[in-house]
Parts: sequence; structure tokens; C-alpha cells
Amino acid sequence: MSSSERGAHHYVRRACTRCGARPSFNRVGKPGLCEVCIDAAYRALGVEPVGPHVSAQAPRIFRCQVCGRVDAASLTALRNKRPPLCLGCSVREIAERDISQTISVTEAAGYIISGTWVVYGQNGKEVSQSDLAAQMSAFWELVVATCRKCGADTEISAVFCLASADSTREIPCMNCMAGNEGLVERQDLSFAAHGLERLHDGYAKMTDLVTAKCLACGSLRKISESALLSGATPCLSCDSGIDPNVPHFVYIVWFPRLKVRKVGITNWESHSDRIAQHLNRGGFLEDLVLVPNRDAATLLESWVLESVVKGHRKASSPLDFPQGGWTETWVDSAPIFDLSLACRDVRNSRAGIDGWPMSRTSGLGK
Repeated sequence: MSSSERGAHHYVRRACTRCGARPSFNRVGKPGLCEVCIDAAYRALGVEPVGPHVSAQAPRIFRCQVCGRVDAASLTALRNKRPPLCLGCSVREIAERDISQTISVTEAAGYIISGTWVVYGQNGKEVSQSDLAAQMSAFWELVVATCRKCGADTEISAVFCLASADSTREIPCMNCMAGNEGLVERQDLSFAAHGLERLHDGYAKMTDLVTAKCLACGSLRKISESALLSGATPCLSCDSGIDPNVPHFVYIVWFPRLKVRKVGITNWESHSDRIAQHLNRGGFLEDLVLVPNRDAATLLESWVLESVVKGHRKASSPLDFPQGGWTETWVDSAPIFDLSLACRDVRNSRAGIDGWPMSRTSGLGK
């Protein structure tokens, strides 16, 4: 008997504990819900699942059924929160319940753009109060602003002031109030010294896992600053660790405002964070497939860029994609295709890559 056979486990998936008609999503023989009932659990909480479900503790992309806001949270975290689960709906509820007199969007923009906060446009330049007001549809609307002191990006609303006892004070920066000013830059430099770009907004505890990107190969992973300082390998891909061999997602996101689509890859651990960054920048997730490893994901991404969208590439700007990924874009007037067909074409042209995609979800942004 080979070592792989001795180490293999064969589990019988139990029936769903809710419907009893389908197998549990848990693949190690433990009781649990099936995929259909898991999706129903999200919808019962008022959110529409968008990304794939990995586990009850893993973040999953969802869209609010009321306002359409995109966010990511685990099923466990959502169950433990008090409704409304969506931050946008929560702010609107406070505005309707606790603020007796509404203000104009121009006045609201004035609360947001203050001595503490600055808002940057797509061109990287500071937005004026009148320009910000023109972009807002309601006085309570959430706006991504940057603290002038510590550089932390935070979603803020004029409601944060208007609903307080002192509506004349500025919206405080929670990062600065926690005594973390200056630490964000230090943490960025600490990650850079280990060859990583820290992809986390604001300060995080040294023991907190944050998403980082390898400056050499572009691989994403979650790692804490304390682990790096203790000698942990910064990039498992470059170090031939286990990450390249775990399943990876290949996705297509459409950006109507920019009139482009982009293809990207992300690993199993960080897919929710990465895709959510694109969706919160106005993107719509159109297609998503799961392939066995990073090599397969890279091959499929290259195939899409070199073969499927040949002649339709568009050189987007880093200002259009502050979250990264501007080099893998093409004009949205190009013919629409799906990744499962691209997988088939790659399989037909290359040997030894049977068995993928492992799963597929399409039409997610429609």
C-alpha cells in the first residue's frame, strides 16, 4: 500500500440536518447543512450570497437584499450580529429613526470633508465639498474617506455626527483614537521589508491575520506581523510551500463605469477579500471557476488574456484600479464568454490537466 493510500480518508457525507434530502456540505463526515440550505440561511438573514461558500467561519461575499451593497462576512459572524446586517442599511435606519431634520447632501459633504478627513477621486486628487455632494444621493450615504493624520481608509457618514449629542464635532478617526496613529506606515514598511505589500486598510494588531501580496510573484496570503517577525516564510509560493497546490479561483469582473472587464486569480484563503475589493469599486462578478492549484489558475488567466480577448485589450490606469489588477483588462464591447469554455479549450490543448474546473458559478453580478 502506498503512503498516499495509507493516508487517504474515505468519508460518507451525511444528510443535510435541515432538509435531509441532500448531502451535507461538510466533506469530512460531520453533520451540517447542504449547499442549498446554506444559501437559504444567508437569504433568511436578508443577504444574497454571491461568492462560493467555503465554511461557516470563512468570509463569503454577499449582497444586501435591500440596498444592494456588497460586503463579505462569515455565516457565523452574520448570525451573531443584530439586524440590519448591512452597514449601509444600519446608517439609513439611524438617520430615519434618530435624526428629526434632514440636511442637504452639500451640508452632509461638509461634515465628511473636514479637518480630519479627505476624499480622493478616481484620479487620485482630493475631492471638493461640491464635487462630493454631486456624487451623493442621500445625506446619510456612506463615503470612503482617508484620515489626514494616520492614513486609514474608513467608510463614514454625516449621520455619525448628526445622531450624536454634539452635532458640531468632527467625525473622529477610530484608528487615531485607539492610539494607532503612525503605526499604519510602520506596519506597511515592516511588511515591505519582508517582500510583501500589506493590503489592509488601517491599523491591525500584530497578531491579526491580514492580506498581503508578494512583491516578487504577486501571490496573496494572510499572515500576521508577529509571524513575519518570528521568522515565518513571507511567501509560500516563492518558498515552494503548500499554497500553490491548494485550489485557486479564476474570476471575471465587469466594471460598467470604466467599460472594461478584467480576469484575475486568487487563492482559496483570500478569495472573498480580493473579489470584494473589486465589487466595492463598482465591479460586478460575472464568472467564477475553481481550479486545483495556482499553476492551473495562472494558465487559465493567461489563456483568457492571450487567446479569448486577443485584439480587445485595454491598458487601464492604476488610478482606475487603486485595488490593483489594471493590467488584466479588456474593453467590455468584446464578445462575452464563460470561463468553463476557456477551461475546455485549455484542456483540449494541454496534456495532464484533466479534472478542472472543480466547480463553477456564473452570472453572479446579474
